[in-house]
Parts: sequence; C-alpha cells; structure tokens
Amino acid sequence: MIADIGDTMKVKILLFFIIITTFPVFSKNVLPRDSLYVSRAQKLEKEGDKKEAVKLYKKAIIENPYNIVANHALAFFYFNRHEYEAALCYFQMLYKLVSETAAAYYLGYVLYQLGRYNEALVYIEEAVKRGLTNDVVYKSLRDIYFTLGKLDKSYEYNDAFVDIVSKDPKKSLDNLWRGEDVAGKIILLRSDIGIGDAFQWMRYARFFKQRGATVIAAVRPTLLPIVSLCSWIDKVVDRNKILPYFDFQVPTSLLPFVIKPTFEDIKGLSCVSYLRADKALVKKWEKILVKDQRYKIGICWDPCHYYSSGVFLKNKRAIPLYDFYALSKVEGVSLYSLQQYNGMEQIPLMSSDFTMHTFDKDFDKKYGGFMDTAAVMKNLDLVITVDTSIAHLAGALGIEVWVMVPYVSSFRWFLDWGHSPWYPTMRLFRQSKVGDWQSVIDRICEELLSLTG
Repeated sequence: MIADIGDTMKVKILLFFIIITTFPVFSKNVLPRDSLYVSRAQKLEKEGDKKEAVKLYKKAIIENPYNIVANHALAFFYFNRHEYEAALCYFQMLYKLVSETAAAYYLGYVLYQLGRYNEALVYIEEAVKRGLTNDVVYKSLRDIYFTLGKLDKSYEYNDAFVDIVSKDPKKSLDNLWRGEDVAGKIILLRSDIGIGDAFQWMRYARFFKQRGATVIAAVRPTLLPIVSLCSWIDKVVDRNKILPYFDFQVPTSLLPFVIKPTFEDIKGLSCVSYLRADKALVKKWEKILVKDQRYKIGICWDPCHYYSSGVFLKNKRAIPLYDFYALSKVEGVSLYSLQQYNGMEQIPLMSSDFTMHTFDKDFDKKYGGFMDTAAVMKNLDLVITVDTSIAHLAGALGIEVWVMVPYVSSFRWFLDWGHSPWYPTMRLFRQSKVGDWQSVIDRICEELLSLTG
C-alpha cells in the first residue's frame, strides 16, 4: 500500500515547490530552459502523456539539478510505480532543497522500502518531531521497529496509530479492545486485510479463549468453512453481513500489536497447529495421492497483482513459474500446483518437459475455499511457496513449509531470520539482494537433494 500523507498537504507542498522554482528567474522576459521543459511537461501530464512528461522533467534536471518541480514530479512518478530505487535520488534532492517535513517522511519511507531501515527511521522520526503525526507515519514506524525486533518501540507507535485511527468514524473501530479483561465477554476478531493475515492472526483466538471470552471470527465468505475448523473459535460469520452483538472487537491486522507479545509469547502460541483440515477430505485425497511414491511437494509462485495510482504492478513477492523448472528436475520429486487465480496463465507457457500435477476446476469450490488445499497439504511431504496465503495455511496446519521471501519483506518475518517464530514447521529462504530469486531456488534445490538423495 502506498503511503499517503493527505491530499491537502501534498497540494500545499507542490504549490510551495512551484512558487520557489518559478519566482523571478526571468531574464529579458524569457524563462530559463529548465522552466520551459517543466511547463511543457506539466501540459503533457494534464493531457495524460506521463511518459513524454517524464522525459521533459529529466531534461529540466539536466539543465538545472535544483529544479524543485521537476524533482518533485519525478520522485512521485517513480514512487507511485513502487520503483523506489529510481525515486530515491529525487527525494534526496527534494529534502536537500526544501527540507520540508513531508520531504523527510517520503525520503524515509523510500529508504524503508529499500530495506535501509535505520536510515529510514532517522528521516521518518524527524518528520514526527516536526509535527507530522498521522496514522500512516505511525504505521510505518510501527512496522519498521517490529521488523528490527524492537517490539516495545513498535507497540508504542502502534498505540499512537490506534489513537488516531479510532477517532476516524470511517475505520469502524467501535469498542476496540485495548487490553481490557475479557472474561465473560464476547470478542469479535474481524479479518480486515488479506487471506494470509486471517490465517496467521486467528491464532490469537486461543489467547482470548484462555481468558474466558467467547470468540467470534468475522471473515470473507470463502473462508467460513476452513476457519470454522479452528477449535478456539465459537462462531464464524460473514464479515460482509450484519455482525452479531460483541463487547469488543479487534481487526486481525492489529492483533499482534494490541496483544503486545514478547518473543517468548510468540513462540508459546506457535507450539501447536491451530487450523485443521477436514478429515473426510484428507482421506479422499490420501487415496488419490498415495499412488505417487515420490517426494511430493506443493508449490505456489504468485500472490495477487495490484494497481497503484492506475498502474498495474507485479507483486514483488511473485516468482515466475519457470524458476521452478529446476525443482522439477530434482531426482525423486513430484510437484503439485497449489496456485489459484493469478499465475495460472503461466502453466501453458512452460516447456513440455516440465512436469507438475494440477487439479480440476472444482478444486476448493464444492467444500469451500482452501478446504481441498488443506486436505491435499496434509498428504504432501513439503510445501514450497512465496509469501502468500498458502504459506500461512501450511504453517497454521503444522505442515513443513519453505517460504521464499523477498529482500525487503513483511514485518512479520523480521530481519535476516531463517525460521519463523510464528510457525515451528516453517523455514524462510530470503533473497540476498532485490529481485534475486535464482540464488533462492539454488539453495532450495541443494536442500531438496539432501532430503531426496
């Protein structure tokens, strides 16, 4: 999700930049060449021709590296495309030129997205000291500190984040639980982000059950059957319908922060699996998969794609299916596709000597989302997946799973860890640099050879 400090502030910043850049720099009533380029670029932008506008902004900067409007335009052009490496130099220049509060925040946020966490903290905390105190800024600080394993600091910024969000009527945080006694109370765990988040944070149903609460989970319709198999949840409801009475609620995205677990607490809640596969479906798939005597591996290669500022973006967690070709050639291995929706279009493009088992169109349809997937997983030897819902489902089921993680990953995977404190059966295989999946695949192949050889 792209950080946003508010449309009003962004307009004020841009106007400030324009005034500084264009204020009396005229010579004989003729604009300097860089200002002419900027003027033409702005006209092209209004006409919707961003590519040509970018070329002109770059020409303006060649003429005058200190042109604020051109630096501003290019910084946000690349920022909105999540091309942070390209955006960095322009945000650095903006910060030098104007040293604005917003410029400090955006520079810090870009550094955060490049995995330069400690540098990011310097600029984002500077923005806070200057008075930029909104939910987006606090969320960034919360997530960075969590990534670095500085949990107390993360929880401190989450408290500030919640203080702001809870005052926004659009956020639906009525009766938000913030540590009150829940004995005899009804607590609603509301799945508010992705499917993987729902799988991961439903673990905390146990936390509330141990304290005497009645636990209701509100999830998307497709997850009703699979989440109903969690023994610590009393009732599962459709989050899109009218919700039943509750005393407190917690969006699942806030659970790891409002509960404020220590590392010991995290590991304590990770000693057991907390989701289950349907026993009848497990037996059904056992009869089918038992015929395959090879080492059976379920794979998933592509999370969802998404749009940002009207631009279609490939998820940085995605891996091309052809990168899995090497795994298919490991002696004694059978691959099974656990992929659904995005990424399926890559299968017909694979070479004829790539072998992978797939399932029919009724898979996960008749019994509910992920019901067949969970049952199949229980009959596999290993799951190898990118960071997506399949990873969390496997971990929650207590299945051996290897997760391929990008260089700059979600806060939940911490920094440089090779295992996950959330899931005792999970290993993490991280990129050593941005975009380098080949070295990850090479390491996985070596590990597989030691298992199957």
